[in-house]
Amino acid sequence: MKRKIDSHGGADMIKLVLSDLPGGADAFTLVAKFCYSIKFEIDVTNVAMLRCAAEYLEMTEEYGKDVALVSNTENVLTDVVFTDLKSTIQVLCSCQTLLPVAEDLRIVSRCINAIACILCRSSSKDSLGKHGFSKLGDSNTNHEPDAVTEWWADELLCLPIHSFQQVLQTIRSKGMQTGAIAGAVMHYALQFLKTLSSNARNDSEHLHEKVHLLDHHHHRIVLETIVNLLPAEKRLVPMGFLFRLLWASRLLDTTIACQMDLERRIGAELDQTTLEDLVIHSSSCANGALFDVDFVHRLVVTFVQKNDDDDVGDEDGDIPISPHFHIGSAASNSGSEMTMRKVSKLIDTFLAEVAADPNLPASKFIKLSDAVPKSSRIDHDGIYRAVDVYLKV
Repeated sequence: MKRKIDSHGGADMIKLVLSDLPGGADAFTLVAKFCYSIKFEIDVTNVAMLRCAAEYLEMTEEYGKDVALVSNTENVLTDVVFTDLKSTIQVLCSCQTLLPVAEDLRIVSRCINAIACILCRSSSKDSLGKHGFSKLGDSNTNHEPDAVTEWWADELLCLPIHSFQQVLQTIRSKGMQTGAIAGAVMHYALQFLKTLSSNARNDSEHLHEKVHLLDHHHHRIVLETIVNLLPAEKRLVPMGFLFRLLWASRLLDTTIACQMDLERRIGAELDQTTLEDLVIHSSSCANGALFDVDFVHRLVVTFVQKNDDDDVGDEDGDIPISPHFHIGSAASNSGSEMTMRKVSKLIDTFLAEVAADPNLPASKFIKLSDAVPKSSRIDHDGIYRAVDVYLKV
């Protein structure tokens, strides 16, 4: 707040410059009404703005109760806003135009903490499968994911991505169930993905026309944040959803780290992947090739390495893995053998599918075939069929 003293007719006049008043003209109008005892309601639509304006104008009880707007707004925040989820979310959203003042006054952090406390109290009264939860299943997998959507996931959809991230990180620190966190992230992400038109994801020209109309940088940040928020545990997120995120990350040209993280997640659960997902998401126009076989090879290497690491952990407990441990070593237990055989069959079928590509180099065909441990093939019918198709092209 700037003060300018002018001389006019022998008298000093004080001119207040309020160009940086939080909330602008709307806030000033309500502050004036407050000072002149003109009745209006301090509610969720204006309490954050008035709290910031009151701080700016130093309207504390030091200058009298009639102008103590600071304490009045604080009472509304404490007694009305922070006790109700929808009200707190609404106030948090209103803070976006009041930064950094709203942050300095801890309105933002208190909103986030209040939301987290309400959600955690609510979740502690429920358990998976009870009223208020819905399963986020995946028709492309044989297992039912543990990710669930709680009733409050809808309420968080209006939050900007940085506020959503802060809320999720806070409820995680307070012990919220991982499945509920995964479900909330997926619910938020699905709304975001609608803007990218998943129905046209194989038409690259059409997709880039759509993305050109978007705030590219903002959407890239949103997607990278969503990926970072996904829990690390396996079997929480459906495979089809991970593939959609990977598609979007390529479209928006996210960081290499983001794309590799998604590939690592998919590769670690490659036994849950379908042939359709591999064919669709390995489609490529690079170098004239119809399929990105290198991408599938990376997935297989990730899966085999993860499978071998798990086996070593089962056998040796906490003994660290040798850096010379061989990727192609045989599985040591029946569970890993079954998943490896499943992946082996999937890759052989994929090879038969892409073998008709006349631009597929023999070196890449062989490289992908050799990525699967030979011991995992209970028969060689699949690979023989793939070789036969390749030689006929």
